[in-house]
Amino acid sequence: MELFYSNNIGNGICTLAEEESRHCSKVLRHVPGDTINVIDGCGSMYRCTIMECGKQVICNIEEQITGFGAHSYHLTMAVCPTKNIDRYEWFLEKATEMGVDVVVPVIGEHSERRIIKPERLEKILVSAAKQSLKGAVPVLRETVTVKEFIRNVAPLPGVKLIAYCGEQEKVTLAEAIAMAQELACAPGGTSCPEHASCPEPSCAAGTSGAVCCPAPSSVPGVSDVASYPEPSCAAGTSGAVCCPAPSSVPGVSDVASCPEQADAAEEVLCALGKNFPSITILIGPEGDFSPAEVDTAIAAGFLPLTLGTSRLRTETAAVAAVAGVYFMI
Repeated sequence: MELFYSNNIGNGICTLAEEESRHCSKVLRHVPGDTINVIDGCGSMYRCTIMECGKQVICNIEEQITGFGAHSYHLTMAVCPTKNIDRYEWFLEKATEMGVDVVVPVIGEHSERRIIKPERLEKILVSAAKQSLKGAVPVLRETVTVKEFIRNVAPLPGVKLIAYCGEQEKVTLAEAIAMAQELACAPGGTSCPEHASCPEPSCAAGTSGAVCCPAPSSVPGVSDVASYPEPSCAAGTSGAVCCPAPSSVPGVSDVASCPEQADAAEEVLCALGKNFPSITILIGPEGDFSPAEVDTAIAAGFLPLTLGTSRLRTETAAVAAVAGVYFMI
């Protein structure tokens, strides 16, 4: 399937930009009357009939398909640019092919590269989205420091993770995903259409706003579980305790629907009534995070994440994290 990209869609008309128009009419030899498929970068694909082929290809929209190539989670990857930018571009391409929603270039205290060219990176994201048959193009945020990013996302919903080379107790990606799915299925929280089989809460009456969580000892990386209230779940929930609503569980913030500053792709999901497990993963530079950066992240609610026993390159760790989320949700 050929896919074109346009951000100029409205009133039943789709107009391709000059570069896309040249590829459509000069390279692929499309002519008026041909049907082409166009993505808007926000999750929709349009079947269009070409009306004019000139410097710009102008089409009449025949059909809109929402949620084209969508995945059932929301993933933000904050990754320090690599010294060799080709490796970072490879990460962007592969992450887009599998499924990522937001990419944030972050600069750490040990980062060797501090300048990137966002225009080139955005072209890579668009190309990868078309190649992998996705209607949504990942959002590329402005470059910020690691500490700025931590401060910005600390109050936002979802499970937040930081991967680094330390010996502390860490959660696995599978455990983190389970936390995110549990939050998405929490009563009064977000809907989770892909996980309709999530069990209903089995806590006793009087624990409004609570969900049954695994026993604290089974949640690695969360050290202050002793502050949880005494178990008050109904009989038959052995190994579980009634924890406070997710927003008050240390290191895990509640999943809210439609944040005020939602991206266009997120707005589409909200319009469809879909609120998926939300995960944010922070990956450091070649020299790893500084101890101060790790401490800041953990204090802000990030959980230490392990990606296995091997020491991975920055881009390898980032792709491995995206692949894990892609295959496990």
